[in-house]
Amino acid sequence: MDATVAAGWIGAGAGLIGAVVGAGGALLGGWFQHRQQTRADRQKQIDERAQAAGNNALTELYALRRHIVRGGPQQESEGPGSWLWSGVEMADQAEMAAGLIPQAEEVRSRL
Repeated sequence: MDATVAAGWIGAGAGLIGAVVGAGGALLGGWFQHRQQTRADRQKQIDERAQAAGNNALTELYALRRHIVRGGPQQESEGPGSWLWSGVEMADQAEMAAGLIPQAEEVRSRL
């Protein structure tokens, strides 16, 4: 085998190895990028759910506040204790909504 044929084979082999390494690098990079995007999407979903749960908890707390300010047991028309029990139910709803907020132990303990 003369030098030019050997150089051709060496060049072709180097080109093939380079193509394989390049394709492998591209696949690996795509895989890492996909993982990172999946993590970002998951975190975004968690943040959106936390925001919705927080809004729901605040809505329930404001409803409870209006319930307390609007009247007391003396203004009950449905019978004794109904004002109190409806307030307890509103407080429970707010507590359950706050329970869905991730990493909000202090908020839950204050409720």
